[in-house]
Amino acid sequence: VDFGIYAAITENNLADLEVLAKEGVAGFKVFMGETTGYIRCPDAGYLYEAFQKIRSLGRRVGAHAENDEIIQRIKDRLISQGRTDPQAHPESRPPFAELEAVNRGIVLSDAAKIPFHVFHLSTELGLEQVIRAKRRGSNVSAEVLVSHLLLDDSHYEKYGNLIRLNPPIRAKKDQKALWKGLCSGWIDNIATDHAPHSTEEKSEVNVWDAACGFIGVETALSLMLTQVNKGRLELTRYVQLTSENPARLWGLYPMKGAIQIGSDADFVLVDLKKKGGIESERLNSKHPVTPFGGWQVQGIPRYTILRGTIIAVDGKIIGDASGRWVRPDGSR
Repeated sequence: VDFGIYAAITENNLADLEVLAKEGVAGFKVFMGETTGYIRCPDAGYLYEAFQKIRSLGRRVGAHAENDEIIQRIKDRLISQGRTDPQAHPESRPPFAELEAVNRGIVLSDAAKIPFHVFHLSTELGLEQVIRAKRRGSNVSAEVLVSHLLLDDSHYEKYGNLIRLNPPIRAKKDQKALWKGLCSGWIDNIATDHAPHSTEEKSEVNVWDAACGFIGVETALSLMLTQVNKGRLELTRYVQLTSENPARLWGLYPMKGAIQIGSDADFVLVDLKKKGGIESERLNSKHPVTPFGGWQVQGIPRYTILRGTIIAVDGKIIGDASGRWVRPDGSR
């Protein structure tokens, strides 16, 4: 499939931001809290300077929004207490750590006058902050993951470290708030945060050793069409959240995210009535490790079409790889 690229804001690449934009990155991302790879977050002064620079480059900034200083203090305390169980992970990343980071990102982006995106928003507190910012006119957008919409902290008992994720799977009240924000228009898109890890990486008993994240690209459509069939989300709204809105946010519209003359002929044809189960062994990932294996779904993709060419039929990839890097200026 076609793809775009974000560039990370690190503690020492301020001079590279202009070059990265000229090379065609769709936007920039800052990791405000520890996640895979642990790219440390620059201080607020550096971030403000980076945001000012990005304003002149015409790009959007997004953030993995969790306060790392809070996370590391609580994590160290839990480790010293001997906690290694799966629920120690969400305890180390409390909702207020997301609230603080979301607020900091909004304040700095407002000051720099650039658009700001919250990746994988996971809490009611974070959502409330996004809503306040939007109501006062801030150029803020937010996404929610399929995982946070369909899993809550009661699933730790069944799945354990398999659902270790950053930000973590949250309480039921957070999940309900995300659904409400999604359906009422405050959340702009649905994403997967696709993170392929091996069985060995995900089966570690000690939570701090288990890899964070799991695959999501191949399972997302059927999982969410099931929610459409249940009446939780309008089909047209789902298309907007997964296609049109992301293309608009990252400067790829109308090349992507639209059905009109001149746009890329990217489609997926689905059977909304067809039922089935997610079978891990039939997934195309090198390591098809997912908590959604065995889940029953209604709404199955039949044909995937990239720029007018069929590239997958009934879950099987066909033809040669033809995906291209797409850039905000429309070049490939």
